[in-house]
Amino acid sequence: MATKAYELSRLLEVLPPVNFAVAYGSGVFKHFGSAAVSTTTKVVDYILAVDNAQQWHAENAAANPRHYGGLSKLIGGKSTAILADTVGLGVHFNPYVQVGGQLCKYGVVSTASLLRDLDSWEHLYLAGRLHKPVKGLVKCHTVERAMSKNLRSALCAALLLLPEKFSKEELYYQICSLSYRGDIRMA
Repeated sequence: MATKAYELSRLLEVLPPVNFAVAYGSGVFKHFGSAAVSTTTKVVDYILAVDNAQQWHAENAAANPRHYGGLSKLIGGKSTAILADTVGLGVHFNPYVQVGGQLCKYGVVSTASLLRDLDSWEHLYLAGRLHKPVKGLVKCHTVERAMSKNLRSALCAALLLLPEKFSKEELYYQICSLSYRGDIRMA
């Protein structure tokens, strides 16, 4: 069962406006074999899409400097977004953010970059994370349409990777494993 949407939206109340937002992971959904969803000990993960990541980070760094690490504080919000686009995967994560007693981690990406990853698996990083269950918080029709296509593509890719006969659990496992192929931490 998911954490209540109003609790998940608390983070959005302290941030500049976003075009699209979802929460995901074990801090949002109870996973098989895990304890009940905790509102304090599990991290709630977010993906936020914005029109202009450089401008958004500049505004957010001014409003919420404690959300940023040392390098981002040193180079500033605008350069943080440029670095995420040129060296990273187009997304910058702010981890270990406390909001209302809840530990959060949020990734900010330009809507255009998110759409590229969803449509063509440019990095398969955010697209892979969005193969799993998410709780929508701020809706964007264009992103939701691309997410639907992304899920269909994940199903097709998983079917191609599976043997002729397989179980439902093997199908789900294969879909979930696709995301790890786009996660640089697993390289």
